[in-house]
Amino acid sequence: AFQLRCGFMLGDGTGCGKGRQAAAVIADNMAQGRLRALWISKNDHLLEDARRDWTAIGGAAREITPQSAWKQGDAIRLDRGVLFTTYATLRQPGRGDKPSRLDQIIAWLGEDFDGAIVFDEGHAMANAAGGGKGARGPKKASLQGMAGLALQNRLPQARVMYVSATGATTPENLAYAARLGLWGGPEAPFPTRDAFMDAVEKGGVAVMELIARE
Repeated sequence: AFQLRCGFMLGDGTGCGKGRQAAAVIADNMAQGRLRALWISKNDHLLEDARRDWTAIGGAAREITPQSAWKQGDAIRLDRGVLFTTYATLRQPGRGDKPSRLDQIIAWLGEDFDGAIVFDEGHAMANAAGGGKGARGPKKASLQGMAGLALQNRLPQARVMYVSATGATTPENLAYAARLGLWGGPEAPFPTRDAFMDAVEKGGVAVMELIARE
């Protein structure tokens, strides 16, 4: 067993300014001496959105650098700043003697990292544990979801922020949100993730509404 630092879900609707809120959380951490941060989003096009939000609160565009600036297997050469990556990049496995993109990030942040990680458009990690019902039976766990969980487990002290306007849709789509305290800890309402999913499955829409509210 190991302990994970609690995280936070930002569930504001479209147009509320979630990007600027995420940028402000990162800036606050940097002001407290945690000079490296990770910003994960849905695709490469959102890099410019992240830079727009960062500069809107007083940052410099050059302080956000895409992971794609370094080849897989190369060390990330960045003393401080925000590393921007996508869920598709995060799930890229190792190839030959080249470590995975996830390993590349861990090597840069360090396993004792306690700065900010923003999972923008966090619903892109939906079905992280599998079990969702599809037309042909239970769905397999998504590669993006598993990569997101692996990142959280390998950096237990990181300050995790989930950002999504559609965070609570179906119970299996919350499996990536291991830091919310819904299951697994002494103060959690459910002992395990499976117990949580089973209870929500039985309770239906009313229970999902309660979870979204809380």
